[in-house]
Amino acid sequence: MYARQNIRIPLRSEAALAFSHDGSVLATEDKYFSVELRACDTGGLLATLRGHMDRVLTCAISRCGMQVATGSRDRGVRLWDPVTEQTIRVTHTCQMPAKHVAFSSCGSRLLFISAHGDAHVWCLQTYNIIQSMQVPGGGFDGCTFLSDGSAAFCGSMAVWVIGMDGAQRSIPIPRQARYCAVAEDGRVTVSNAWGGSMAICVDAEPRLVVEAAALRHVTCSTVSASGDLAVSCSHIGDHLSRTATIQMWAPRSGLLLGTAKLDCGYVVGRCMVAPACNMMAITGSITKDGICMHSVLLWDIWSRQAVLLLLALQARRRSGVMLGPEVLRQAFL
Repeated sequence: MYARQNIRIPLRSEAALAFSHDGSVLATEDKYFSVELRACDTGGLLATLRGHMDRVLTCAISRCGMQVATGSRDRGVRLWDPVTEQTIRVTHTCQMPAKHVAFSSCGSRLLFISAHGDAHVWCLQTYNIIQSMQVPGGGFDGCTFLSDGSAAFCGSMAVWVIGMDGAQRSIPIPRQARYCAVAEDGRVTVSNAWGGSMAICVDAEPRLVVEAAALRHVTCSTVSASGDLAVSCSHIGDHLSRTATIQMWAPRSGLLLGTAKLDCGYVVGRCMVAPACNMMAITGSITKDGICMHSVLLWDIWSRQAVLLLLALQARRRSGVMLGPEVLRQAFL
């Protein structure tokens, strides 16, 4: 049985999330324009980062764990010290809000991109923008630094890779993607099409394609930074008996490593794997006794068990009536 904690995540199923490199800390978007750092084993609050003037859209934790980056609708990208909970620096370089942020492996650079493809590399030693680029395409679902130092941007039609010298190349994906992710080696991509199918590609060649069926719909998928683990979340069954199912895959061989089912009534929004491949976070909504509430579910990959359920402090009945914490404690705890 997993532990349950109340948190103030927004009333939506795709809140900003980020793991620390070892999977021990989870950064979650707070309802009040801030970010909370929580211990993955207990859900205990470690730090609260306040300073943005609008909703936080994205966050990232450096590999050493000593820095946190956030992007907000206020168009600011902030660098934080999680120990003091203070802003180190802030930049407003993007003309549109930064949708995704990512640290380099050494923590000396920060990459961020807006929904319109306006991307920048921020040097965290001099705090200067050392590279600006306009990424082609659109529908960007993430960005990361590859192991060779180049920047990768996951778009709806391809993964765009831009080197420090400005040279561009693209990694095609089979179909127009709703969600897309790439491993740090740039060889493994996982994409989730709007129609409910999923494709795992190695060196741009499809290794596994999971097609949508009448009673199966892949809602989200992702790949670990190492490229050793891919995860897909599906809904199986009709709307009356729908069950959320997690499937774990070995991308390079296409083999199914394991399958697990979530609590009945859990509807998955997004999923994310910790770099250490030990934990996974699943955002979505859970329904009980006519109450629908957004939540974050932490999943232990090796034991294939849910270890922590973070519940929002507010929810709605299906009639649209807002409910407060006391009603939710009685219904869910």
